[in-house]
Amino acid sequence: MTFDYADIAATVKEILAEFGATGQLKTTVAGTYDPATGTAPLTVTSQAVTAAVFAYPERLINGTTVLQGDQQAFLSAVGLTMPKAGDILVWQGADYQVMDAKPLAPSGVNVLVVLQ
Repeated sequence: MTFDYADIAATVKEILAEFGATGQLKTTVAGTYDPATGTAPLTVTSQAVTAAVFAYPERLINGTTVLQGDQQAFLSAVGLTMPKAGDILVWQGADYQVMDAKPLAPSGVNVLVVLQ
């Protein structure tokens, strides 16, 4: 039995579109270092996302890697630039700093991205 993971990724996107909400993923990228100023200019890019955000279950809150109040966000991977720690998810009027981003990528095909 073989799976068409591109079809699964499209299905994930449809489910999130139906049950999630739109938001923005803001990514900050440092430009080329300028020795004259001693800084690298920062560029903020934003991409539209559809996400479903949930509180972590109590049993997963360990006080070290998952803290009380942390949220878990599920994003469609279709057309998404992979988020990284430090990015900002703007969702339903609130800004959430990404602490960790993990792709769900069976056979190397990104289907879903899970953010903490």
